[in-house]
Amino acid sequence: MREAMKEFEIDYLVHFTQAENLSSIIRHGILPVAQQRSHNISARRNDVFRMDFCEDATSTSIHFPNYRLFYRFRRNDMSVDWVVLLLSPELLIEKQCAFCTDNAANSNISQQALRDRIGADALRRMFDEIPGKPTRAVLGIPKYLPTNPQAEVLVFGKIEPHHIGAVIFENNATLQKYRHMVPNDLEADVFEEFFAPRKDYVHWQREA
Repeated sequence: MREAMKEFEIDYLVHFTQAENLSSIIRHGILPVAQQRSHNISARRNDVFRMDFCEDATSTSIHFPNYRLFYRFRRNDMSVDWVVLLLSPELLIEKQCAFCTDNAANSNISQQALRDRIGADALRRMFDEIPGKPTRAVLGIPKYLPTNPQAEVLVFGKIEPHHIGAVIFENNATLQKYRHMVPNDLEADVFEEFFAPRKDYVHWQREA
């Protein structure tokens, strides 16, 4: 796994969540839905219907959020503030992970056996060329981005707070609003690009 991570220059994972969840996340870590229930934690959930059928896992992406999903959730309630968490790549080694070449809730992915989405080869498939789509060279994406912008990594179990490397906000106003929730030893910054489409979005506009 570490060799594959080095091959694709994977430096971090990302996970987006509602800003109101920050206090709980800083204290308990990122808990999948199944563990939230057992710990009696009431978090603001993005997706009530988990069509990936993995309530014991957390959805993450490699280096850039699944912007189509992120945009849809944000449009559902414009009053909600959001953050993007940068997570340690060591999660790929320390935790069981399922590597999904498309949105994990896509039936083509969710119906695949979990064993077929685990391991270094499954990670590498996220960076394969996709038949019927422009090549990675034409897409103009760097080595560390999966080919499909909706590709996801399901991380099973708890993501402990020490795996969180930074909290990213869309603008300075939101940063100031929630800065008190972020410990002084944890980076908090503004990076608008994480709240925008990926640079190759025009090639994926017709995708469901």
